[in-house]
Amino acid sequence: GIGKLIRLRLRNASFDLNSDYKNQRGAYIGSLDDSLATIDFKAASDSISTEVVRLLLPPSWFTCLDAARSKTYTLDGKTSWSEKFSTMGNGFTFELESLIFVSMALAICEVHGISDEHISIFGDDLVIPAECVGELTGLCSFLGFTINTQKSYSRGPFRESCGSFYFAGLDVKPLFNKKDLVYVK
Repeated sequence: GIGKLIRLRLRNASFDLNSDYKNQRGAYIGSLDDSLATIDFKAASDSISTEVVRLLLPPSWFTCLDAARSKTYTLDGKTSWSEKFSTMGNGFTFELESLIFVSMALAICEVHGISDEHISIFGDDLVIPAECVGELTGLCSFLGFTINTQKSYSRGPFRESCGSFYFAGLDVKPLFNKKDLVYVK
């Protein structure tokens, strides 16, 4: 239920987590004119700390989400407190990470007077104005998130987001073989 509520609130703000089309379109546009960057995060859900959620969300939201998560884990017979707020498998992790990342992007645009019309989010795939990447990198560092530089693109003709790959506007999605090849005579 919490995930559905966050998803609804994001959709009301024009961020539809039921479709990754806006991210894919942003990758296409960025590949054409360098205006948009596609950002991917390393271990995004594993990087959401309790204190980041407490800092960024209203107290009533924090209390609700905190009540619905597992606060401890047991490893090798020893129970410990978890500083991870929410990991994959939790019913609202996808929505929470989407909310946090898109909020960071919107805040950066607002502070610098940059249009946010092309910002889009789908989990840990973020599309932002390319001119915001430096500021985003610093903010991520402060909040404990790491941008995956091997899968993020802000300059040049290549962009990738949500499984769409573009080079200068051309769809260059590679072929993915998910089954063993069988030699037939």
